[in-house]
Amino acid sequence: MKDKHMWKLRQVLTDVPNKEYRPRIWVSPELEEEVKKMLKSNNVSMDENIVAVAPGARSHTKQWNKEGFLEVSKRIIHELKYKVVLVGDQQDCKVCSKIAEEAGMGMIDLCGKTNLKQLAGILKRSSLLITNDSAPMHIAWAEETPVVAVFGPTDPGKYRPTGPRDAVINKKIDCSPCQSALCRKNDECMNAITADEVFQAAKNILKA
Repeated sequence: MKDKHMWKLRQVLTDVPNKEYRPRIWVSPELEEEVKKMLKSNNVSMDENIVAVAPGARSHTKQWNKEGFLEVSKRIIHELKYKVVLVGDQQDCKVCSKIAEEAGMGMIDLCGKTNLKQLAGILKRSSLLITNDSAPMHIAWAEETPVVAVFGPTDPGKYRPTGPRDAVINKKIDCSPCQSALCRKNDECMNAITADEVFQAAKNILKA
């Protein structure tokens, strides 16, 4: 999508450089220290590796199921020995709370407890983000934090993260991508994605 916008801009402005554009988010040392203290208060030391998980999205049709995020999170904790940090805004707190409650040890729920800058700091600190097509996905991409992104009704060709270690999980069914706010097929494109697919993508990135 950004490439299309840049192409349009070059049609009217002759001095726009013809090169790839990638935004960057800078995390200040002060913010890094703030995030360090936040994680420390949740029993995460600076030498521990963390994976961020963002199970929310602005539209419910873009949200992978809670059970999938739960299984992937538990496997990351128990098989890969990472701690998992749940992130999101206030509307995501219900699903994050359920995941944290069922996952148990090794799970830190910071959903609804950070501002936008703190979220950026946590994603910068993370070894990986697992997410739907969402705002945290774009923030992590801009910080060069690897992403495993679950896509359903939206078009990964337009919105996917494009980092060298990013992975997109989606199913090519006849109606996807549809860009629709309502689904007539019971979220088939999202429900067809398995926890094992997402976990293996995460494992490959973390082991690379």
